[in-house]
Amino acid sequence: MLEVFKRDLSQNNKKLRKSGYILGLIYGPNLEQDIPIQIPKTPFLRFVEDNNDLSVDLLLDGHIKKCIITEIQSQPAFEGYMHINFRCIE
Repeated sequence: MLEVFKRDLSQNNKKLRKSGYILGLIYGPNLEQDIPIQIPKTPFLRFVEDNNDLSVDLLLDGHIKKCIITEIQSQPAFEGYMHINFRCIE
């Protein structure tokens, strides 16, 4: 399970990344609207190292959302992940 946090869209994305977050989005047919999120970088990197599976349980505001990673954007010059999309399957 990976804990994520809702992202305030008025915050500067560059500052969020510098402070140790990866930006992301949870979407799916069962959601009223897409949920912009920020993911702590270190726990996500540990999750990726320990799991070969694209399915992940996200803990958001005390609720578990079963998701599948559908897209990961990375940039070599940035040295890491920039944005991750999660499709909610429940």
